[in-house]
Amino acid sequence: MKSPISDGLFLDYLQCKHKAYLKQTGKIGVKHDWEKYQESRDEKYRQRARAYFEQNHQMVPNPPANMAFVEIRKQKLSAATDISINNDNYNLTLDAIEIPSQSSSRSPIYDPVIFSPHTKITKQDKLLLAFHAIALSCEQKAESSSGTIIHGDRYSSSRVLLPSLIKIVVKIEKELIKMMESKTMPPLRLTGHCRVCEFQAGCAAGARDRDDLSLLKGLSVREIEALNKRGIFTVTQYSYSFRPRRARKLQARNIIKHHQSLNALAIRMQTIYVADKQQIPFAKVNVYWDVEGIPEENFYYLIGLLIDDGAGITMHSLWADSKADEKNIWESFLSIIDKYDDYVLFHYGSYEAKFVRQMTALYGGDSTLLDEVKARSYNVLSAIYGHIYFPTYSNDLKSIATFLGFKWSESDVSGLMSILWRRRWDQAKESKWKEYITIYNHEDCLALQAVQRTIAEMGRHTTDETDLSVKRVEDLKDDKPRGVFKKNEFYFPELEKINSCAYFDYQHSRVYCRSNGDNKKRPCVKVSPRQWE
Repeated sequence: MKSPISDGLFLDYLQCKHKAYLKQTGKIGVKHDWEKYQESRDEKYRQRARAYFEQNHQMVPNPPANMAFVEIRKQKLSAATDISINNDNYNLTLDAIEIPSQSSSRSPIYDPVIFSPHTKITKQDKLLLAFHAIALSCEQKAESSSGTIIHGDRYSSSRVLLPSLIKIVVKIEKELIKMMESKTMPPLRLTGHCRVCEFQAGCAAGARDRDDLSLLKGLSVREIEALNKRGIFTVTQYSYSFRPRRARKLQARNIIKHHQSLNALAIRMQTIYVADKQQIPFAKVNVYWDVEGIPEENFYYLIGLLIDDGAGITMHSLWADSKADEKNIWESFLSIIDKYDDYVLFHYGSYEAKFVRQMTALYGGDSTLLDEVKARSYNVLSAIYGHIYFPTYSNDLKSIATFLGFKWSESDVSGLMSILWRRRWDQAKESKWKEYITIYNHEDCLALQAVQRTIAEMGRHTTDETDLSVKRVEDLKDDKPRGVFKKNEFYFPELEKINSCAYFDYQHSRVYCRSNGDNKKRPCVKVSPRQWE
């Protein structure tokens, strides 16, 4: 007898198939702080959104919770919240349902409504809405063509068409039911969700024990499946597939490709491979900066600057208490940069470049200074991607800086944790949360400095003059065994005769291609060794 699908199991399957299997079999992990925060935030938002929905639809205050759909239809309610659905296929509670204005009065069809705390609607929100629509269709024996997502602090209402989403969800449900019935564990694939998953430690240890390809963050699921079909299942196996190729054509078209197989080779050999040396910009003043923000809200609240002018190092932490202070920290940032004539703004990734574009559009500034800031900005990641291969599973700042010996004060620190700390500061205004964020931001600037200096040193010196194990990709051809294709020498003369016969038979049975019209087709005649003894 198959088990009904809950909305929690469905969401787990969207995040990670392996996680859904573990949860379905009763496994319990250690929940991450971010996951706890999300659950608490979602529950509080549902309560507020439910009150808003009931007020907007002029419903009876505090209606009974977990009402069955049959009871709602009997009472002929135009809208309801917390609807319980329990049958052989589904076991879940819908956030809300409503009868749209265009529905027939004789046989009304209810549309699903979900409450999402996200300011921007995500793909997961849309799929969850379609999942609720399918569960609702089992009760009312009719399929909804659309649904509503109430989202964000302003309770924005967005209408979503469902037919195309329902097709996707039906396929997901079939996969989920097959997994539940067969009780077969899906293959372990490390994803971005792993960093906040309750089963993170166990999955990471299992992937390392198997040397799984998903350890390489740059490989997609499709690429991993394609490699598996070729018989490649581990990072070590993948490392042997790298073959140096000429890069002239790619360079002529300005195409930069990051070879994951070379990354795997760097991990196996614990060596830094340099495809081509990058010239890091040089100036009298080096500025290392890092911006902290909440992407979902397009809110930037901290700009960290580490300024090295040759005589000493100066650190600035520009903090915004609210969205209203965003303009102030932007203007402070420009005033600090305007003091220097010859400088380079080093950052890691595209987040800071996006910050400059958005702040320029919102708050502006001196056009000459803004053009100079953009011209003097340099993304250190661009000097690594496709050019330098560190023996790390990812090219993120923390992985590379950790390999170079840099250590953060907090072991579990990340961008997500900084957002969590900011949320806690917003709620309690405790100084310790602000201190955690500023220290993390400052250490990111120091880590960026360490990575930039290493790359600059590799560009200035030869590989023998550095403390790290560094090798140029063009020298890899010397590692290949030489003299493989040569005349074999056999200890027994009989083996030499057998080998000659085999080669003669191969030459007469191979396929020949015409090079011009004058050559006639040569007949392929198999001659056994006995005929020419």
